[in-house]
Amino acid sequence: MENIDFNLLRDKAYKIAKDKGFHDENYSDEHYLVLVISELSEALEAYRKSNCMYENIDNYNKIKRRLKDEFEDLFSFEDVFKNEIKKTYENEIKDTFEDELADTVIRLLDLAGYKKIIVSEEYLNLSVENKSIPEHIFILISKLSSDFYLPYKIDFCIKYIFELSKKMGIDILWHIETKMRYNELRSYKHGKKF
Repeated sequence: MENIDFNLLRDKAYKIAKDKGFHDENYSDEHYLVLVISELSEALEAYRKSNCMYENIDNYNKIKRRLKDEFEDLFSFEDVFKNEIKKTYENEIKDTFEDELADTVIRLLDLAGYKKIIVSEEYLNLSVENKSIPEHIFILISKLSSDFYLPYKIDFCIKYIFELSKKMGIDILWHIETKMRYNELRSYKHGKKF
């Protein structure tokens, strides 16, 4: 796994969630974990519908290049242009398998930030075997639902998703960073109850 500053990502994910009102109330660990599980369920649904960007690698790379350029100086642009970028994201990436995996990691990073948990920089020796996507999702949900120590669950699931993504040819770090930028443009609590 490449050198990734997971704690820098954690701090950014937490700040965005806090700024958007997601920590205005105190909720239990289980509350936050079930929201992570809901993202995994959405990833599975996207996969079942073949809503996967990586399956068309040329188009995938073209979209990534275009959005990278558009997001580069995002916050120096006027609101009209920001809305255009939001539309591009919503039309090209939102609700894809990759987007939902990124949401899963962002929720895990946010929870780590909220609980002041250090995400290990160590490489976990994970065996992401040749399994079906439903089996991978089951492994992640099982870990999140287990009695394991919360920091271990968070660390394991983040690293597992990174390894799975690498194996599938998905640039998950790009998806996480791009989704966090998109989230900065969204409304309070993204228009949701919690």
